[in-house]
Amino acid sequence: MGRPVKHDDTRLEVLQRDAYACVVCGVGTRDVHHIFADELWDEGGDFAENGVALCANHRIDALATTLSVETLLDRAGLAERPLPPQLHAVEQYDRWGNPLL
Repeated sequence: MGRPVKHDDTRLEVLQRDAYACVVCGVGTRDVHHIFADELWDEGGDFAENGVALCANHRIDALATTLSVETLLDRAGLAERPLPPQLHAVEQYDRWGNPLL
């Protein structure tokens, strides 16, 4: 899923897609957050489909999983879910790869 690219290229692609604004509140930002932790991929999850622009407050919520993967995907307008290879498409997971009950 997606194509691994250099971090700076990925960051720029995500910021342009998200209009340099937090996808949750619309505040201007230059911060990009991984939807799924990049450690869940062998080659790293550093590609645009796994990134989203978030302000500092919403980044904290995403890291704490208060903001779900599905919410971030919806807000970014990403129809296709990036999914690390060890996870199953029929399940839902938090950003750390833990199944949601």
